[in-house]
Amino acid sequence: MTKKFFTVEEANRLLPRIDADVEQLQQLKRKFEAKYQELQKLRTRIGGGGTLDEDPFFMVEAQLEFLNIQARGIIDRINETGAQLKDIEMGLVDFPAKKGEEEVLLCWCKGEDRVSHWHHLWEGYMYRKTLDENGEYQG
Repeated sequence: MTKKFFTVEEANRLLPRIDADVEQLQQLKRKFEAKYQELQKLRTRIGGGGTLDEDPFFMVEAQLEFLNIQARGIIDRINETGAQLKDIEMGLVDFPAKKGEEEVLLCWCKGEDRVSHWHHLWEGYMYRKTLDENGEYQG
């Protein structure tokens, strides 16, 4: 499969879908963390000893696995677009792009209304550079 390179306009058109997917992932992450805490408390309360006819952890572990499967499906859906999910909690997504002949990353963070930043491949979020109002690269 050839690598997808986005224009600023293409990335912005994809944002409603990406935004919804990131929102879902953030909700799943919160549910997963709460369910994981529940499992830890259950393990502490019941302990590891003794023989039980029934696994007391099975239901919570199954729920964690289901949340993980749901999240994996959403991540795969994002990856299939060519966009790159970088951080679920921040809602950070990069879009491969070209600045002339150079490969760069358009950068979007949940809460931003459009793709308005970019950075080099070897840089991260902290080194984002602004796109001008016409979507032209600055910096």
